[in-house]
Amino acid sequence: PPDLAAAEYLETWMRVSAEGAIATLMESDCMKGAKTLLDVGGGDGTIGCAVAKAYGDLQVTVYNLPASAYIARRIIGEQGMNERVDVFEGDFLKEDLPGGFDRIMFSRVLTDWAPDVCRELFRKTAAALAPGGKLIINEALLEGNRDYALSWEFRYIFYDTFGRFVYKSLPFYESLLKDAGLKIDRVTPMSDSAFYSVVEAVHIDS
Repeated sequence: PPDLAAAEYLETWMRVSAEGAIATLMESDCMKGAKTLLDVGGGDGTIGCAVAKAYGDLQVTVYNLPASAYIARRIIGEQGMNERVDVFEGDFLKEDLPGGFDRIMFSRVLTDWAPDVCRELFRKTAAALAPGGKLIINEALLEGNRDYALSWEFRYIFYDTFGRFVYKSLPFYESLLKDAGLKIDRVTPMSDSAFYSVVEAVHIDS
């Protein structure tokens, strides 16, 4: 988003459509045992707050561009989660990710980006994870969503700059992860209530 007004529009849409993504994360129990989470491109903090509420020992950091980070601080405060959820401003296209996290999550983020960007984000994640940490991918996979993927890609042509190939298959993610030194550890498939799947990945030498 080029300005705060555009960010408000985007983050409002992401907030009101977050129910399925949150439900999938809860079903996967992918945060079990984690103490810290970096939610990359974490929008206005809606999902970060939901995860923090579900896991009482988890400290969440929402990573986003300045305009969305500004909105996230407001939403986090409104939910009374300032002690558990904080905000880190950054641009993952230009900067490395902050390090030392038990979990680094991309929820409804990677679908928007071309494969070369995803590969680079996985490389940055591999460098930033704490020993024994996991990458969490909460996205709609191509499997089971081919019709939706086609309509989504066509719609993007008219206003987006992310590039093509917005929905990716699980084997394709596996290949991108391998290039970054990561491997799939567990997959929670999509349910009848949401079209997201949760992919957990760890360092290849784990």
